[in-house]
Amino acid sequence: MKGIRHQMDYEAICERIEELLQIVDDNTPIDNKDFIELDILSDLVVDYETLLNLNPFA
Repeated sequence: MKGIRHQMDYEAICERIEELLQIVDDNTPIDNKDFIELDILSDLVVDYETLLNLNPFA
């Protein structure tokens, strides 16, 4: 899978994550398409933030 390459992509993905967080909760099945999308996008953001030293948890 392609990673985040540009700040504009990062910002768009963060916006989409915010939208998904309004839909996905602790009761959402792990095979739900929104859950899967949130999981993938979150991993991409963590990788990008780690690369740029933006993630304090990495």
